[in-house]
Amino acid sequence: MLFATQACNRTEQKQASGQTQPGLKHPVEETVLVEVNGTPVTEGDVEKRLESPRHRNEVHAPSKAEKQRVLQELIDETLLLQEAERRKMDKDATIKDRVKRYEKKLIIEKLQNSLRDSASRVGEEEIAAYYKTHRDQFNIPPMLKLRQIVVSDPVTAKNLYNKLNKDDGSFVEMARRYSVDAATKARGGLIGLYRKGTGEKSFEDAVYGIKKPMQFAPVFQTQQGYHIVQLLERREGISRSLEQFKPIIQRRITVEKEKKLLKELLTKLKEKAKIRIINKPDV
Repeated sequence: MLFATQACNRTEQKQASGQTQPGLKHPVEETVLVEVNGTPVTEGDVEKRLESPRHRNEVHAPSKAEKQRVLQELIDETLLLQEAERRKMDKDATIKDRVKRYEKKLIIEKLQNSLRDSASRVGEEEIAAYYKTHRDQFNIPPMLKLRQIVVSDPVTAKNLYNKLNKDDGSFVEMARRYSVDAATKARGGLIGLYRKGTGEKSFEDAVYGIKKPMQFAPVFQTQQGYHIVQLLERREGISRSLEQFKPIIQRRITVEKEKKLLKELLTKLKEKAKIRIINKPDV
């Protein structure tokens, strides 16, 4: 039988201690909202469920209707649990094994969370040092937008260069017709944005020697062949400040420290432990 209790029916111990439910902003007194065949469903149960990822709303506080839906959900679960227990399903060996494994997982997670709490204490000096060491990961370097035709002999390269240097209107057509570079041939020779330090020295020396957009580098050779390269656009680098990346850097340092703490802990535990391999698993 279901029945609602009076709001004054509170657990005196909770009322006296004023304990706050984890994750909630205000103390929640254990007001019993409903009893299901003698099993209480409390206001705290509802609040806990509302804090779960499924129900959590970072923008709006839960409405009365949502709280009522959650309460009904808890009532239904309690009824189903009672029926499952009546059928002795809680005694099932598979269920017991899964509960035991889940319990182990939760205990290990609690230990890992304690390591994470220690790792999350990151100072301003650590953040600044990380930014300085990894500055290239946060700044956008200067880049060149290029297109090219690669051929296998210098004579063809020189003829194409002379023709395109006078009129580059047929560049795409010539790239698709003559280029031996499979990566750019189908795109009409388009390389896209090129970052210094990602290609052969001879290639970089040539393309970074181009003074203005739409000009060509003199024909040059790499391991691929002979190149006719045109500069389409020069993009300046962007330097971004430490303040823009502080939260990201803090998370990275926290993860690195957590991994280090876990590794150190496991090393110490293994040094003290007596691990005896009885049988090796079949691989």
